[in-house]
Amino acid sequence: MSATDPTGPAASPLGANPLMTLHYTMQGKYLIALAAASVVAAVVGVLVYRSHVPLYESEGWVRISPDRDVVLDEEVLGDISMFSDYVRVQGRRMKSFRVVDNALRGGTWAERPSGTGPSSVRGFQDQLTVRTEPQIIAVRFRDENPQTAQKGVEALVKAFAAVYDEADSREVNERLDKLTSVQVQLSNELRGVRQRQSTLAKRYGFSSNDADGVYELKSTRLQSLQARLQEVERLIKLHELPQEEQIAARTDHTPAQIATVDATMQNLVQRKTLAEQAYRAQIARFGEAHRTTRKLAEEITIITDEIARRTDAFNRGELELQLGSGAADATGAVSLAQLRGQADEFRRQVAATQSELEELNRQRVDLDEVDREISLKESKLRETEAKIDAIQIESTTDGRLEIGNEGDLPGSPSNDADQFRNAAAAGMGSGAAIVGLVLLWGLADRRLKSYAAAKNMLGADAFLGMLPILDESLDDAQQALGASHAVHEIRSMLQRARPDGEPLVVGVTSATAGAGKTSVSLALGLSFAAAGSRTLLIDFDAVGGGLSSRTLRIVRRRQAESLARQGVLHEAGVAQVLELMDEQPELGMAEAADRLGLATASRVSAALSTDATGHTGRGAGVFESLAGAALEECVLATGVERLTVLPLGEADIAEIGTVSRGGIRGLINRARSSYDVVVVDSGPILGSLEASIASGEVDELIVVVAKGELVGYVRRAIDRALDAGAKVAGLVFNKADTTDGALFGSAGTTSLVSRVVSRPDSLTPVSVTLRDAEECPREYGPLAHATAACLPGSSRRGLAKSVGRTQGAA
Repeated sequence: MSATDPTGPAASPLGANPLMTLHYTMQGKYLIALAAASVVAAVVGVLVYRSHVPLYESEGWVRISPDRDVVLDEEVLGDISMFSDYVRVQGRRMKSFRVVDNALRGGTWAERPSGTGPSSVRGFQDQLTVRTEPQIIAVRFRDENPQTAQKGVEALVKAFAAVYDEADSREVNERLDKLTSVQVQLSNELRGVRQRQSTLAKRYGFSSNDADGVYELKSTRLQSLQARLQEVERLIKLHELPQEEQIAARTDHTPAQIATVDATMQNLVQRKTLAEQAYRAQIARFGEAHRTTRKLAEEITIITDEIARRTDAFNRGELELQLGSGAADATGAVSLAQLRGQADEFRRQVAATQSELEELNRQRVDLDEVDREISLKESKLRETEAKIDAIQIESTTDGRLEIGNEGDLPGSPSNDADQFRNAAAAGMGSGAAIVGLVLLWGLADRRLKSYAAAKNMLGADAFLGMLPILDESLDDAQQALGASHAVHEIRSMLQRARPDGEPLVVGVTSATAGAGKTSVSLALGLSFAAAGSRTLLIDFDAVGGGLSSRTLRIVRRRQAESLARQGVLHEAGVAQVLELMDEQPELGMAEAADRLGLATASRVSAALSTDATGHTGRGAGVFESLAGAALEECVLATGVERLTVLPLGEADIAEIGTVSRGGIRGLINRARSSYDVVVVDSGPILGSLEASIASGEVDELIVVVAKGELVGYVRRAIDRALDAGAKVAGLVFNKADTTDGALFGSAGTTSLVSRVVSRPDSLTPVSVTLRDAEECPREYGPLAHATAACLPGSSRRGLAKSVGRTQGAA
């Protein structure tokens, strides 16, 4: 990402390295976290180690047999169904309130050493462990006294055996009662169903098996009657035709059509079909030359000739039709009247037979339903009787529960290994908790604690550079030199983005107040001026007005010094006048001197009018220029060559609501025509209207980020600037402390400082002497002062010696 685009991927919080984020979160707190964690872990570990109580554990077990070797009808009764679940249920019963309460009340528990062991069911259960395995229920009891541990197991096993026998007997009786009741109910229901079956059989005159046979006979008779009826109806249809129609109907009929009314033709057609099928099969197996094949061919020829002869005779009306065997054989009918009579009789018999079949089928359904109900009742009754027999056999057999071990007397504590393990775990856990608390403390603190942390959280490419926090006295020359070069580097990066000769308008803002944007604006203005650019600083911070305040303070000091040189004020009076004007900024120099009685207002005004510093400290500024005043009539000289300031002026803060983007654009365009570089110092973009307006009109916008600011505010400031249409050049990290020195600036800057600070042929550091920078007053702040103090002498010889109104560029 370029320096002019701090909103790319590297500036995204998702681009932050998680490990580096953790590092910067814990930075400065490693020793605190490790020391606190070590102390707490040691104390907790020792306390847990010393609080360890040795416990003795006794173990016993009982066995529940899954089967009984009882012979019933020369068969062995098998395993209990779901035996594993049964054992698990008994394991839970062993730890139940009833069993434990019986164990506490028994004589075995009373034999333990006096004053040892729990006295309540809950306390006994807490020291008890029950584990189930196939056929085995294992019991463990822990106590500080080994004898008490053994007595606990013994008392519990005996109590369980008693409760088990009692419960087993009661459960057997309850199950037998329930099953016996079911058996009686099923027997009664079965007798009722069988009685209903007998009644139905008597009513219908047969049993269910007889009904099936009768139904088959009736079905066969019905099919026979229907076939005879069809044959008779066919003959009737044929004989009902007039003789001439019969003859005409016979013309050009096929053998298949003739076969429908002539039994002989029907027989010939069937014989031919069978012969052809046999012929094809014979050819496939033996070929055409085989004797059987030739014989079949001859038979087919004879049948074909006979069919052709009979077809020709039928079509000429010369064929005497042969009645089918269905009607003639059954009735002996030879006339149409007889055929019609037989058809009526067949229809009556078919209808009667169908009615009989329907009634018979209904009777069969009734009997089948009764048979199914009887089978179901019998099956349930057999199952119930089998359960009753099994329970009765089990209840008369001994050996289900076997006590394997009532508990051994333990010889050594069972929790020796827990002493060190618990102490170590407690110590490590408490230490980890302390480290976690410190980490949460760091995570909750979302301030930018260092330049490196800011780059990790906001993206390394988002920053133009870093500026250190400086003492007013600039005692550390190395630090001043580094700050100076950092300012120049930021200035060069801004110039690099603009074509040569084209004016540059730079806006400076911040997320919150106090980030040092005014100091950065002054330092950058000084750097641009030192590089030969005619530079204008515009104070557009209507609330803070830091740039105007610092400029006004310089103007007043220069005025007071001029009055002292003219003898109007004495040296002590200068300090008094400046102090009063700091307390009451609305006072001019003449009014302040007159109010203090040091000189009359007219004398002071006359002295100031004869000097180039005659500016009273009040007058035109940004708002007057926006209202139409000429720009050259509103700017102030700074005392630095090529550096001019446009202060706020005397406008009321409420007038900020009347400022428009068009007005700001017009002011900036006028400044472009007279200056090479314009630096606009606006208020915090999250809290001022003028910053949002000016951000969209400048060429490049710098967002100053101070150490200690919340990262969320910085991100919101960038978003606000982008929403206003600004082109964000990058971020400047301000007020960095000495811990960020190693990360200061670029590699070139670090190399330059190293060359200035030490000789190549010696390891002895050489001090850096700051040049006189009185021409850059200390009121501009340590950053601008350091920038001026580190300039070469030739760059400072032309610094102005007076401050006042200036025409055009400084």
